[in-house]
Amino acid sequence: MKILTLSDLNWLINLKEIKDDDIGNIHEENLNDDRYIGIKLYLNIINDEQPDLVLFAGDITGDGSCGHGYQNAMKILLNILELKKTHSFLISGDHDTIENYAELVAHTITLKYAQDISNQFIEHKGIKLLGISFRKQKIKKELKEMIDSKEIDIILSHMELKRRTWLFDFNAKFIITGHFDRKLVPIENKVFISLNNDMQTISYCVLEKQNETNNWAINYKILEPKDGKLKTISVTENYNDLLLNKRNSHFNYDGEQRPYLPVEDIFNYYKKTKSKNEKEIKKMTEDLQLSMYGMDYLRGKEYKEGIERIRKIKNENAFLTKEEEVQLLKLIVFGFIGTNKFSKTMVIDYVGKNYLD
Repeated sequence: MKILTLSDLNWLINLKEIKDDDIGNIHEENLNDDRYIGIKLYLNIINDEQPDLVLFAGDITGDGSCGHGYQNAMKILLNILELKKTHSFLISGDHDTIENYAELVAHTITLKYAQDISNQFIEHKGIKLLGISFRKQKIKKELKEMIDSKEIDIILSHMELKRRTWLFDFNAKFIITGHFDRKLVPIENKVFISLNNDMQTISYCVLEKQNETNNWAINYKILEPKDGKLKTISVTENYNDLLLNKRNSHFNYDGEQRPYLPVEDIFNYYKKTKSKNEKEIKKMTEDLQLSMYGMDYLRGKEYKEGIERIRKIKNENAFLTKEEEVQLLKLIVFGFIGTNKFSKTMVIDYVGKNYLD
């Protein structure tokens, strides 16, 4: 079973012009027309990966970058998947307006292979999935009422940052969220994956179950425009190894295998060379960018530490000293240049206001 997850689809503005009457007349062969390049971009990913199942983690009829009103573009994409007999499940995000998403759901009812799973637990070909929409998680009481001990293979969600800690209370193998941020990190015997496509850069992940075993291959990809082309950063991990904190020592950049090096190591290496060669400087800049954007940030070491700390406070009914709180709030949560750190809001949302000793 091969599962592709996309989220936060950054549609191009001209796709708003698609009329209801046009939907049934636009097929895969029509997408070579420049008007539909925004749909073809995501279809190319699907065609390249050849998944058995496609998951859409919210913000699929609108997004923070492109605005709202792209439900007809999404209908066309689902129609093409229908012809391919490729199953797809979707949930709503914060930029899926109630009206636009309801229109999309009404369309899925006419299809055999597409289904809205917002706030539903379903089983598909032996894979147990739970969908959590943005509006459901917004009301903490309703989110907490969903938590129980049943086994879940994949949580598909669209969570705001402060509420994501609650996802680890579920008994799930994979926690996937759209909305923003890019992470592939093991936290408390779960694999946490966050996706973000609010800019020109696209991130998505592919999970592939290994025959009848409990192991999974994980491939996280980032497509970024560079020099007029889409360059690919590809990170491949093994589920069982990842839970043991055994990570792949290499990643792939546009077909070239590269070793993972922390930012400090790369910087110190080039500092020692004291090279003024333009080619070396360009290589240094690229390596540093890849480590910040593609590796160090994606691996989420400090995010993992912060989540585990605040869960320990709650689970052990413990308290933080003032010094411990200061250290916790220094940890980087998200942001490609490390400027966004843990906030008291994140801590309070999970453990309450009285967490200080």
